[in-house]
Amino acid sequence: MWNKIKNIDLFKESTYSVVGVVLGDIPVYNILICTKEKEELSISESVSTTDFSQIEKIVSKSKPLLLNFSGKGIVSKKVESNRNYIKEVLFNASSEDFYIYTLFEGKNNFVSIGRKEVIDIQFNLFKKAGYKPLDYSIGYFVSRLSKNIFNEEDAIILDTSTLEFKDDILISFNSYGDPDKNYSFGEEILNSKDVVLLSTILNFLYSSDDIQYEKGFLDQNFKEQKNKKLFDYLALGSLVFFLITLFSSYLLLHYFNNEYVKYEQQLYHFNDDYFHIKNMEEDLLNKQFIAKNSGIMSSNFLSYYIHEIGSSTPSEIVLTNLKVNPISKKIKNKEEIKIEANTIFIMGEAKRSSSVNKWVKELKKNKWINSIEILNLNSDAKGNDIFSLKIVMI
Repeated sequence: MWNKIKNIDLFKESTYSVVGVVLGDIPVYNILICTKEKEELSISESVSTTDFSQIEKIVSKSKPLLLNFSGKGIVSKKVESNRNYIKEVLFNASSEDFYIYTLFEGKNNFVSIGRKEVIDIQFNLFKKAGYKPLDYSIGYFVSRLSKNIFNEEDAIILDTSTLEFKDDILISFNSYGDPDKNYSFGEEILNSKDVVLLSTILNFLYSSDDIQYEKGFLDQNFKEQKNKKLFDYLALGSLVFFLITLFSSYLLLHYFNNEYVKYEQQLYHFNDDYFHIKNMEEDLLNKQFIAKNSGIMSSNFLSYYIHEIGSSTPSEIVLTNLKVNPISKKIKNKEEIKIEANTIFIMGEAKRSSSVNKWVKELKKNKWINSIEILNLNSDAKGNDIFSLKIVMI
C-alpha cells in the first residue's frame, strides 16, 4: 500500500508542448502540442512559424515545454560502439563545447552534436520569454522511439532525413526526406516533421535507457516546475478550504440566527409569563391584605360579629348604619386603598341615652371586642338620642 502511495504523481500533466528549433539564418519553429489522457497521446495543434512571438501566443508557460534542435550546426554521425566513440565524432574538439545526444543501437551508436554557444542562444531566448524547458533532443535519432507506433518495417521517413531499419534495428540514415509524408497516429494524421517532436515527448514521458545526453542543467527548471505546480495545488486547496469555511460559516450563521430567533421568542413568552405572574402575585398580596384586614381570615367571620351585634341590640335602639373595616379616606386613582382594619362603625337612634350605655356595657362582655368608643351621643329635634360607636375587634 505504501509503495502505491509513493508512486502517485501529483504533478502529472495532461498537456505537453514541443518546439522544434530548425537552426539557420532565420530559425524555423515547429510547434507540436499534445494532450495525454491516461496512457493515450493525442495531437492538439501543429504549427510552424519563423516569428518567435507566435510561440508565446500558442505555447503555455505553465505547461511542460520540450525542445528539439536540428538544422544548421547540428552534425549527426553513425559510429561503432566503443569507449572512445565520441572522439570519432569530435576529432580534436573538446566535448565541453558541445551538447552530445547519443542513441545506442546494437553494435553502432548514432550521435548528434551541436555547439553549446549556438544552442544556448535558443535556450536563453526561451528563458528570457519566461519558459523553463524540462527536456530536449538533438537531431532526429530520437525518432527511433516512434518506429513501433507507425508499424514501419524498413524506414521512418522524416521531412529532411530517413532512418533505415533491419530486423527492427536502426542500421543507417540519410539526408533524404519527404516533407509531405504523413503517418496515421490513432485517428489523427501526423506530418513527417512532427515525428521527431512526438518522439521527444515519448522520451520525456518514458525515458529510454538507449539514449544518453546531458540534462542536469535543466534540473532547476524541473524543480521550479514542480514547486509552481505545488503552489498551484496549495492555492487551489486554500481556495477550496476558504470556500468550504465560508459555506460552513454561512450554515453556522444561519443555524445560530434561527436559534437566536427561537430563543428570542422563548424569551418574549417568558417575559410575558413573568409579567403576568408578577401581576398575579401583586393581586394575590392585595387580596390577602384585604382578606386579612377585613377579618375574613379570623376564626369568626364578619357575619358572626354582625349577628352578635344585631341580636344584642335592645328594642329601644334602632341601628341606622353599620360599616365593617371602613375606608379611612377618599379613594383616588392609582393610590393604595387604606382601610381601618378590625373596626366596626355603628350609627343609630335610641329613645334614651341610658339604653345606649347599657348596650355598650353588654357588648364589652364579648371576648372578640377589644374596645368600644362612643364617638357621638346627641339628641335630635324629635327628642331621640343619635349615637355613633367605634368597635375595635381583637
